[in-house]
Amino acid sequence: GTAPAEPYRRLWAELTNKCQLECVMCYARSGPHGSHGAMSAHDWTDLVDQAAAAKINMIQFIGGEPTMHPRFTHIMSNALAAGLDVEVYSNLVHVTDEMWELFQSPRVSLAFSYFAKDPTAHNAVTGRPSHQATRRNAEKAAALGIPTRAGVIDFGHVQEALSDLESIGITKVATDRVRR
Repeated sequence: GTAPAEPYRRLWAELTNKCQLECVMCYARSGPHGSHGAMSAHDWTDLVDQAAAAKINMIQFIGGEPTMHPRFTHIMSNALAAGLDVEVYSNLVHVTDEMWELFQSPRVSLAFSYFAKDPTAHNAVTGRPSHQATRRNAEKAAALGIPTRAGVIDFGHVQEALSDLESIGITKVATDRVRR
């Protein structure tokens, strides 16, 4: 006979389609005019509880920009209380003090996209003047010891972006090309 299939262990939760940025390659077509969707905060916490009961051990909050969901910290706190590891894939543009507290939990990691060391080149991809905030918050995450990984998408500035990230303490980096 065949061995039983490995059970799923990870859940991706697209909390919102809202985002401060308008990245040229966004697969989710997110942006400032996106919505938080049909699920209420209660629906999300129910989903988290069901995931924990189903032996999911990791949830990644994505979007849009997950931190823009009005109940983001409540939903994330629920995931941690349920015993899940949490990764937040954020643009790191706006991080509140309450979020920084949660991000320092030992079961939390962060991920973000970075496009260029040069602010003009980075901002050309995001459609907004986001480079300064993203870089500052990535540097803060590294300084706080929060496990943080970056995705560098090739818009012609990969080597400079990799060196810049390394200079601020982000060493877990993957590179990729723009996809359809």
